[in-house]
Amino acid sequence: MVTAVLGLVLYYHFFDVFGDGEFRYHIDLDVYRSGGQAFVRGFGLYDRDYPVRGINLPFTYPPLAAILFSTLTWFSLTTDTLLMVFTTAAMTWWCGAVLINHFTDPVHTSSADDKSALPATTSSFKRAGWLSYMILPLVLLGEPFTHTLSFGQINVFLMALVLLDTAVKRTRWPRGIFIGLAAAIKLTPAVFGLFFLVKRDWKSAITCAASGVAWTALGWAILPHDSKDYWTVEIHNPDRIGGLAYAGNQSLRGMIARFTNDYTLQSRWWVVLSVLTFGLILTAMVRLIRTASNLQSGPGADNRVSATGPHYEGQSFTIALVAATSLVALLLSPVSWSHHWVWFLPFVIVTMNVAWNSRHIIPRWQNNVLWGVAVVGLMISTVTPFHWFFPNSENQELQWSLIQKIVGSDYVLWGFLFLIAMALFPRAFTTEKS
Repeated sequence: MVTAVLGLVLYYHFFDVFGDGEFRYHIDLDVYRSGGQAFVRGFGLYDRDYPVRGINLPFTYPPLAAILFSTLTWFSLTTDTLLMVFTTAAMTWWCGAVLINHFTDPVHTSSADDKSALPATTSSFKRAGWLSYMILPLVLLGEPFTHTLSFGQINVFLMALVLLDTAVKRTRWPRGIFIGLAAAIKLTPAVFGLFFLVKRDWKSAITCAASGVAWTALGWAILPHDSKDYWTVEIHNPDRIGGLAYAGNQSLRGMIARFTNDYTLQSRWWVVLSVLTFGLILTAMVRLIRTASNLQSGPGADNRVSATGPHYEGQSFTIALVAATSLVALLLSPVSWSHHWVWFLPFVIVTMNVAWNSRHIIPRWQNNVLWGVAVVGLMISTVTPFHWFFPNSENQELQWSLIQKIVGSDYVLWGFLFLIAMALFPRAFTTEKS
């Protein structure tokens, strides 16, 4: 049954079933392909916009991305589309399995650097894989994933690279190396260096930075002129981003832009609120780490504390920290399109796990709040993305009522709910399986 439903979901992403029935066109995938073709043909990446289905769009990624996207030119656009949909679905399944495994694998109390830990059981990951497969159709129908597939975006691939360094429990590679690669492909994953910094995992933080510099240097060595253009001109070009007030822009700046069209006023409020938001993110993360450390140093605790931070991780500790770190990019970037919020996958998984496992640990009202956060997150990321319920595009968002402007920033507001819950109830996020 699940396989049949999954097949229908994939069919929906291949063909315009509610339109002319033709093969779907994925505009961002075509832009990636165009950037790859420009590299292969020796054209300047940022000298022109690329014609895609009647409009012209710029290539906005670093040069290394164009080098990697050149592999798309090996196949036809139709074949690229098939590969994109299947690999995105596969990566989504893998991300779900890795996340769920954190809450089903009995071996979850060792740190990333604890080489004496027992190996994760194969049966545990198989169980997590089956659970991830069971929810995969629902996940792929969620708004962030539907739009990721509709545009042909790489959001899930970037999330997978981050999880390779943060959520995989024991690795054969230095942690941070894949985040560095992700940051060299698209800048925003660089924020996940904060994950290692707050844990005082200096080795992984240095690896992350070194990897990002190395991959960027490789792009510079292959495309020196384009690299100079990107890092000195294009990265500062305000035309690289779309309309700030657009409903799909679920960032703090987007929310502010829907309240006022005054660019100067927007910028001032954005700076002030960004500083406060970053402070909230740090507060939530630090409180979680301190709570875990206190639990560890209490009576009968393991008491293994090193320079990399507390070794007590519980089932939700690591994923909660990763999720909170993702909000640095999602909330503070000028533009966070709703399809960038594929991070709702770890958000929902961790909040539901926390709500269930903390039901006997924290007061009932706190547990009810956590359940509310989890359910609302599930709803707005699947069946009720309120920001699309109101008139949008061509600055219609500026005419929204006050209630519409508030509700229309649902992803932003949910991100704050998650952070506040994490800051107020850190004990819930460090519970063992109850």
